[in-house]
Amino acid sequence: MIRNRTAHKLAEGGIEVSAGVDYDKREFNRRVTFNMRQPTLAIIALLFGLICIIVLTSQVIPKYLPSIVGGSGTRSTHSNVVLAKNWSHCNANATNPKDEAYSTNSNSTVRPLWLAAYPTSLPGKNGVIFSDFISALTGISTAARNYYRSSKILKRCHSLNNPASIGVTCEIAHPIVPCERPHPSSQSANFGKVVLLAIRNPSTAFYAYYQDKAEKYHNVKGQVTMKDWIEFSDVYVGNSTQSPLFEEWKNFITEWRNMHPYQVAMYLPYESWSDDVKGIDFIKRLGKVLKDEGFPVQSEYFDDDNKPTSDRELECFWFRHIHERTAIEERRHVDDGWYTPDFRFDQKNMLVENLEKFAKEIDMSKPSDVDLVTILYKYRDSVLKTMQ
Repeated sequence: MIRNRTAHKLAEGGIEVSAGVDYDKREFNRRVTFNMRQPTLAIIALLFGLICIIVLTSQVIPKYLPSIVGGSGTRSTHSNVVLAKNWSHCNANATNPKDEAYSTNSNSTVRPLWLAAYPTSLPGKNGVIFSDFISALTGISTAARNYYRSSKILKRCHSLNNPASIGVTCEIAHPIVPCERPHPSSQSANFGKVVLLAIRNPSTAFYAYYQDKAEKYHNVKGQVTMKDWIEFSDVYVGNSTQSPLFEEWKNFITEWRNMHPYQVAMYLPYESWSDDVKGIDFIKRLGKVLKDEGFPVQSEYFDDDNKPTSDRELECFWFRHIHERTAIEERRHVDDGWYTPDFRFDQKNMLVENLEKFAKEIDMSKPSDVDLVTILYKYRDSVLKTMQ
């Protein structure tokens, strides 16, 4: 009824006119203008309401959809690497430190360090950003080596034709990629006494590992399909009663933490590499570990007392070699329309419970246990945030 009455008024010019009444032209225009504002304001209000619904929907639905449909992901709309400060003072075109031909004499006790790395826990595709960073930090072009790569001149991270020429880190994924003959513990004469242990939050590591294997062994181009990820996660991420991937992730950390005769000198959480708040401190600690173990660290960044020469120089070094390159990789995924993988609600709850349980199992008997427990609780909290 109201719509009919409104339509009738509009048809008559927006006012009701009685027969035989002579309206003043100015009064007529005033009343028409006044009455026409009412439908105009209604249209504006309707459009505003539609805009609010669209904005709200774009924020809410992606957050809950993965849990509703069985766990998968949403479309990525921004990079996870966020700059919290202005880095314009860092010259992106600065040259790298001069490469040094570093070698040890036959009596040296310097040996490459085990770098136990859960798959995809090092920055860069196939860890290339990490490799370039270690080379730049130490001045050794072959600083980062891989235990599984062999050639006529290289085996188990050692040069065959020049035993005095060494690497700095020897990346290994044992026990995920088993190394039993010989086991790492029986090779202690050839490696340093401390271990670097690279890990990643399981909430991102499981998908990244699956994507990495799909590209390497199944010739997948681009991102794996959401359907394939759902099917994989349903089986291997599992549920509240069983999670093969979490057990594998936990056992990887536990074996290296307890491996005799080594001790973990530093945990390398993937998330700290590109964090512009934690990242600088992170590489300071790593530089100290390497120097304490007898490796050269560029004098531009660390003095003879193993203290950073200049935070400004060090942070620009980190920005160029880690942050900037990581951001470029992530932006590429965004530009290609990659979705952000997710888990079902019950899978997230499983991760929260297992991470907390794992943290409580650490008995604080080793020097680096405080760091490990701190990391585990941070991983738990990050998953909890996605459940709110």
